[in-house]
Amino acid sequence: MQDPIIESRQTLGQQEQEFSWLNVVIEQHEAVSETTSLAIPIAAQEGLLADETRPRCIKIDDGLLICLRAINFNRPAEPDDMVSLRIWMSKNLVISATKSGRGLKSINELQHELHKGLVLRNAGEWFCALLEKVTSKISEQLDEIETRVEQLEEQLNSDPDSVNRLEILEIRKQAAQIKRFIAPQREALDVFHYYCDFIDEVQSFRIKEQTDRILRYIDSLDVVREKSILILDELRYAIAEKQSERMYVLSLVTAIFLPLSFLTGVFGMNVGGLPGVDNNDFFVHLMVAMLGVGLFILLLMKWKKWL
Repeated sequence: MQDPIIESRQTLGQQEQEFSWLNVVIEQHEAVSETTSLAIPIAAQEGLLADETRPRCIKIDDGLLICLRAINFNRPAEPDDMVSLRIWMSKNLVISATKSGRGLKSINELQHELHKGLVLRNAGEWFCALLEKVTSKISEQLDEIETRVEQLEEQLNSDPDSVNRLEILEIRKQAAQIKRFIAPQREALDVFHYYCDFIDEVQSFRIKEQTDRILRYIDSLDVVREKSILILDELRYAIAEKQSERMYVLSLVTAIFLPLSFLTGVFGMNVGGLPGVDNNDFFVHLMVAMLGVGLFILLLMKWKKWL
């Protein structure tokens, strides 16, 4: 297995410096490697290079290993296929790691801002800045999903036939996938907030605010799920109602033509003894009788309010 590649390093000026940041891109991660180049506990190295991660936070020695999930902006991947972000934090060192080919937009934006002159004086400020970006990206994706649901609701009211059932199912899938990761992410941030002893009150408040935002997003995803279920139910009801109307029309037509079909069937038999066979005017009499029967059935249905 190849060692991780150090993509960038952020070290502040000596008069301001309180921490260093290494962003690691993992090229190969089939097994846990002895990454001796990183002066961190072995358990933290294994956590950074794990094949799969779930949002969690673990205290290891004098630092914290926290795994988060962020919206995937790498095309053609779907946004709900969330990128795994692994972070090792101590008072003087921050290491972030993502898989090769699954770069994180929030990391790139933060690096760009640092190159433009943004100063983060300690690890707590760095984590708050990154967490706010990650949470904002989740908010943007959630806003897009909510907008699509609102459009489908309006479309259902105006033109039910144009509603795409597969689009509703896709929205439900995205909402469920995002919730699957951000629900434990809130718990991971609570654990981080509890164990992290190198953040000040302002940073603690900022982290708590992002935790509350994630809680609101979870509630919003539940609302999206409920709305999508209601839209599907309404769509099924609209389809069933249309089918019922068509069956009703067919039933009325059948009720009208059934006695007429009986008459035509009887007089269409090629047997002896049928009345009117030798009467040239009987055909007209029969047609008038059938027309009368049809009108009688229509008037009867109208009286019964079946029409």
